[in-house]
Amino acid sequence: MAKSKGVSLSFRIRYRAHWGQSIFVCGSSRKLGAGGENKALELKSIGEDLWEGSIIIEEDHVFYKYYVGSRENME
Repeated sequence: MAKSKGVSLSFRIRYRAHWGQSIFVCGSSRKLGAGGENKALELKSIGEDLWEGSIIIEEDHVFYKYYVGSRENME
C-alpha cells in the first residue's frame, strides 16, 4: 500500500481587519506552527473582508484556531 501524501486543508474566513492586521491560523500541525503563533499560517486577503489559505498535512487530525495580529508582533 502506498503511503498517503497528505490531506489538503483550506481555510476561508470573512473578517474586517484594520490596516496592518492579518488573519492567522495556528494549530497542532507542524505546518500551522505546532502551537507556536510565530510560525502560524498567514491567510491572504482575496477580496473585501475575505481571507483564505491552504496547506497539506500528513497528520490524521489537527486542532486549530484563527487569530488577528501582525507578523511583526509575533517575532
